[in-house]
Amino acid sequence: MPSKSTKNSPSRRAVRGRTSKRPHSSKIQPKEDLFDKAFRLSPHPIGITELNTGRCLDINDACLQIYGFQRHEVIGKTTLMLGIWPDPQE
Repeated sequence: MPSKSTKNSPSRRAVRGRTSKRPHSSKIQPKEDLFDKAFRLSPHPIGITELNTGRCLDINDACLQIYGFQRHEVIGKTTLMLGIWPDPQE
């Protein structure tokens, strides 16, 4: 994204941004893998929803078993659309 300063061109900053992320991402990957395992293998129902829309981004197998859905039926829908959370005030 261009800035108000004319000292750095956008292409120069983009290159700097890409190279500075390499060490950072190598530190994050093991944590993401650990989170993914905990999410997928948890015996408790867990769903990840988009904050602004409430649409489901992912759901673990425990949640699918409890509610009786297939993953493709849930992804992209809200809990209201699925009838899981019928009262928005709850």
